[in-house]
Parts: sequence; structure tokens; C-alpha cells
Amino acid sequence: MGTTDGHIYRSPDYGKTWELQSSKLTNFLVGSRATDLFQSEADNNHIYLSQDPLNDPTVSLRNVWTTEDGGITYNYRPIPKELTYIIPHPSEPKTAIALTLYSRNSAVYYTTDMGVNWNLCGSLSVSTYNSYWFNFNIKWTRIASDNPHRIYVLESTSHGNRLISTDDFFRTNKTLLMDVTAFDVMEDILVAQTVRLEEVYLSLIHISEPTRLL
Repeated sequence: MGTTDGHIYRSPDYGKTWELQSSKLTNFLVGSRATDLFQSEADNNHIYLSQDPLNDPTVSLRNVWTTEDGGITYNYRPIPKELTYIIPHPSEPKTAIALTLYSRNSAVYYTTDMGVNWNLCGSLSVSTYNSYWFNFNIKWTRIASDNPHRIYVLESTSHGNRLISTDDFFRTNKTLLMDVTAFDVMEDILVAQTVRLEEVYLSLIHISEPTRLL
């Protein structure tokens, strides 16, 4: 749990007692905003803690700490300070992507070793949050038969929004659908909402056959 003064607490007994964690965190900034927590669905002992840097233009890194044992020990894994959001992989606890929240132009980084190395994927013109659907417009696949590193993104282009997929951390990508306003992954179906000539359509795409619409 983070507090407004930036300190971090851990409860080993579901909230009965709390242990201060800040002293365990290398380069912890007292007085910075509360730290964000990003937990792996694959293993809830794998956690990223991200702390906003102080308002100092000379600071180029954001403090990030990782734990693989639920907060007993931590490793310091800083990332570029503009990266404000981390999305852990749903089935690989050491894999995650990091990007800039609420920005149409975001650098995207990925890690496959719990933050030991952060690799630049590239830059996307992406609306990373859709307040209508209340979900992020960049998503890992959740389908067992799919490529486990497939990522779906709603990207903004000069010709309108396009839904793309990538299997290689954005070295290459495939356009699935144009004029998309929102999407979600539901079991083996990709659901996308499109708007053309002020009319709203709902498209269903088979994950196993992403070029075929239902």
C-alpha cells in the first residue's frame, strides 16, 4: 500500500499488521507522490513499484522496484521517467510493457526478465486510456492458442484510428481494422467498436483468424 507522502507499507496478514517498506527501497524519495503498484496476474508475488520522480528537470529516471517474493526483498530497476504505467503479462510473471499514460505519443518499452533490462519497442501514437470503456487500448492477448507475446493496440493515425496487432514487440505489426473507437479481448473473440459516417458498428474477430470478421 502507498501513502500520500510516498511511503510504502506491506501487510503479511491481510491487513492486521503493516510493515514499512521504504527503508528496503534503494533511492527511495521521501516526499514524492505515492508509489504505484502493478501486480502480475500470473503470480501475485511478482510486483512492480513505480514512484514519480521529484519535480527536477535533471532527473531522467523513474524509480521502479521489483519483488518476486511478495515484498520480502526488492530490486531497483529504474526506467525512463516519462514511462508512467506498467502492464504485466497475464501469464508470464517476469514479462511486462511500460508506456506513458494519457499521452497520444508514447514510447513503449518491454522487459522479459522482471525489469533487469528494459528494451525500447518504439513509439506509438496511441490513445492509452478510453474513459467510456474504462480500459486501456493496449492489451496483451489472453488466449492460450495465441502467440503469447501478441499485443493489441488502438493506434491513432492521420487516416483515423486503427486496431493493430504485433507478435514481436512492435518491430512489425498488422492492421486488423480501421475506424475503431474501442476494443476488448473476450475469450477467443476480439470485440471492436467502429464508427463510419456517424454510424456505430460492432465487429467480432476470431483471434485464431484475425483477418476474418464474423
